[in-house]
Amino acid sequence: MNHAKDIDFDAHELPTEFVHASPNDIEPVAAVHDTPSKPTRSLAGFLRWIGAGLLGLAAVIYMVQGFNGIDVELRNWAAIGLVTLLGGGGALSLYAMGDQKGARLFFGLGTGLLPVQMSQLGGLVHELTGGVGLGIASLVDYSGVSALSLGTMGALSFAILVPVAFIGFSILARQHATKLTVWYVILGSAILLPFRASVMGVATIAAIAFLVAAIEFKHFRLHTLYRTPEGLAVRLMFLMPLLIALGRVLFYADEAVAISGGLACFGFILGILVPSWLDRPIFQHAFRVLGVTTLAVAWSVFAFETLHWARSAFEFACATLPLAGLMIGASYLSEGSGRNYRTFGVLIGAGVLTLMLLSKFDLAGSILSATIAIAFITLAVLHRERIPLIVGVPLLAVSVVGLVLMALESYSMSAWVGLAGAGVAIVIFSSVIEKHGRTLRDRSGHLKTVLTQWS
Repeated sequence: MNHAKDIDFDAHELPTEFVHASPNDIEPVAAVHDTPSKPTRSLAGFLRWIGAGLLGLAAVIYMVQGFNGIDVELRNWAAIGLVTLLGGGGALSLYAMGDQKGARLFFGLGTGLLPVQMSQLGGLVHELTGGVGLGIASLVDYSGVSALSLGTMGALSFAILVPVAFIGFSILARQHATKLTVWYVILGSAILLPFRASVMGVATIAAIAFLVAAIEFKHFRLHTLYRTPEGLAVRLMFLMPLLIALGRVLFYADEAVAISGGLACFGFILGILVPSWLDRPIFQHAFRVLGVTTLAVAWSVFAFETLHWARSAFEFACATLPLAGLMIGASYLSEGSGRNYRTFGVLIGAGVLTLMLLSKFDLAGSILSATIAIAFITLAVLHRERIPLIVGVPLLAVSVVGLVLMALESYSMSAWVGLAGAGVAIVIFSSVIEKHGRTLRDRSGHLKTVLTQWS
C-alpha cells in the first residue's frame, strides 16, 4: 500500500544544501562527529581509572613520605603544581577536546587534592609551632620554611584550590556547588590545626567527624543526587579530611590509642555513614551492626588498655556503661530496629550496675545507679516501652534504699531510730491511702491500661 501521497512538505523548508545535493554528497553523521566505538569508549574509561588510581596513590605516598628523600622546596610546591596541572588539563579537555568525562575527572581529582595540600600546610604549621599539646611554641625553622613563606604558600594554595574545588563541585553537583565548597574548605582548614597526640588532637578528629555526620544527615541524605556515581564521589571527598586527620594522629599515638582510634573511625564510617548511602534495609542494618560492634571494640580497647578502668567495680561500670549509651544512641539511627538497640542497651546497663552494686554498695555507685535508672525510666516514658521501665524502677528503688541506709549509717544512729522513721512513714502512707484510696485505685487502673499498650 502506497502512502507517499499522504506526505506533504515544502522543499523550500529544507536547507539549500539538502535540496540541491545528491545522495553521494551527504556524509554520514558518524563520519562528521567521529563517534567512538564501544571498544574505544571502554579503553578510554579504563585508562581514566588507571590514571585516577595512579594520582590517588601518588597523593597517599606524598602525605606519608614527609620530608624523607625529597627536596623541601619541591615538596612544599608539589601539590599546588599538581592541582594547577589538573585544572589546566580539565580546561583543555573541556574546551579544546570537548571531552566532558575527562574534564570531570581532572577537576574531580583536583578537588580531592585540597585536603592533601591542607595536610602539607598543617605539617608545616605543626613543625613551625612545635605543635605539642595545647601549647604553641616559639617559631622554630625546622623545615627551612619561614612563617612568611608559609603564609604566602597558604594564600596561594587557597587562591588556586578554592576555584578548582568550586569548578569540580559545579560539575559533580551544580546546584549545591557553593555550599559544598564552603563546607569542604572548612573541613580542610581543620587539618591545619597543629594538634597531634593530645586531647586536642582527638577533639579535632571528633569535631571533623561531627561536621561530616551533620553534612551527611542534613544534606546528602535529603537529595537523590548524592546516590549517583558523581554524588558518591562527593561523599567520599568529604571523608578525606577525617581520614587524613586520623592518620596524622595515629603516627604520634601509642599502640592502644592507635588501635582504638582507627577502629573508632572505621566504625563511624561503617555504622553511621555507609548505611545512609544504601537503599536496601537489610544492607543498612548489616553495616550498622558491624559499625556499632566496631565502635564498641574501639571504646573497650581505649577504656581498658589506655585508661585502665578495671581496677574496681565502679571503674568497670564507668568503662562499660558507654557501651549501653552507644546502643541507645544507635537506636535513633535505625529505622525499624531502634527498639532492639534500646532494649539491648538497657539490659547492658542494668547488668553492669547490678554487678557493681553486688560487688560494693558505696555512695558513688548508688548515685551512678540512681542516675542511670532515672534515665531508663525517662527513656521508657518517651518511647512508651515497658522494658526500660521494668528495669529502671527496681534499680532506682534499690539505689534509693542503699542511699538511705548509708545515710543512717553515716550518722551512727541506733536501730530504734530507723524503726521509728519507718513507722512514721508507714502511718503517713496509711493516712494517704485512707483519704485518697479511691483516686489512687482509679489512677493505678488507668496506668495499668496505659502500660499494656506499651511495646
